[in-house]
Amino acid sequence: MAQGRVTHCIIFEPDLSCRQTLENALASICWTVAFVESLSDIFLPTNAPWAFLLAVESGDLGAVESIRDIRANGTDVVICVLVEEISPDFDRQVTEAGADSVFAKPVQEKEIVEALVSGFLSRRR
Repeated sequence: MAQGRVTHCIIFEPDLSCRQTLENALASICWTVAFVESLSDIFLPTNAPWAFLLAVESGDLGAVESIRDIRANGTDVVICVLVEEISPDFDRQVTEAGADSVFAKPVQEKEIVEALVSGFLSRRR
């Protein structure tokens, strides 16, 4: 990631076809994106992003901790999480860790845009 360049959203999504959907969604609102290859990569020094969009496996407690760390270090950042399937107990853990929204795949571009913009606006008030 280039220093000095604003990155609106950092995305962790291993599925290349889903990456394209997410990138298209954010391009529709002129947000720049940076993709990372693992959750640990999101902690590289960067200009503070407005949002994180993270694909995680249901039941991955390490992912819950990563979300908790992101929230602790960026109270005004929006965190959206994508899971393969809805799991009420895990989704609750993700939300309690600091995620603003949890989506089951496949997710529509409109859903992502609405969640990110809504989260961004509510955190800026």
